[in-house]
Amino acid sequence: MKLFFKGLRVGLFLNVFLVFSLVFYVLIVENWLTKPIKKFDMPLQLGTVVDSIRLFEANIPSMQLRKSWLNIQNKFSFFVAEYQLKPDYSTPSPRLLKWCKQSNCFAHRIGYNDSRKIQFKSFTLDDWFTNNYLIFSKPNIELKRLDFYLKSLPIRSTVIISEPFSTFDRPQVFHKFREWVLKLRAEHPELQ
Repeated sequence: MKLFFKGLRVGLFLNVFLVFSLVFYVLIVENWLTKPIKKFDMPLQLGTVVDSIRLFEANIPSMQLRKSWLNIQNKFSFFVAEYQLKPDYSTPSPRLLKWCKQSNCFAHRIGYNDSRKIQFKSFTLDDWFTNNYLIFSKPNIELKRLDFYLKSLPIRSTVIISEPFSTFDRPQVFHKFREWVLKLRAEHPELQ
């Protein structure tokens, strides 16, 4: 009988010890000491076109942003500065360029010789393939200009090549486009 009660006490002690150990493990190790695993989400970046009329409340020199713009600005990851960077546009916007320094802006349709390109890290080649390979049969001069332009961009710049989807209605055209893009990538490894 003495042995039975001694075994009962030892078993009760072990059970209480194991319960406290498990509670300690769950509360301390599982909740406090382990970092939560971050869920992997594919990044979705949204962008929009910006210009001075959409952004600023008043005329030059005001830098006051519109309230309607401030309500949506943080919903976008990047911005495409459209009209003020085109080489044929007559009124460039220093306000937009100043705003772009603080925001993630793409230089869209910027001229090859435009000195403002040093202010950006992201650029677009807009309809270049369509305008040069599909309209002209031998775009050698334009290829040299493009090569010089790409070499003049800041190192590690991102270059987005945008073409109308109707350009690729024939598989042969898309195949030629892909070869051209791969060749550009090989010739300019300093760009992304």
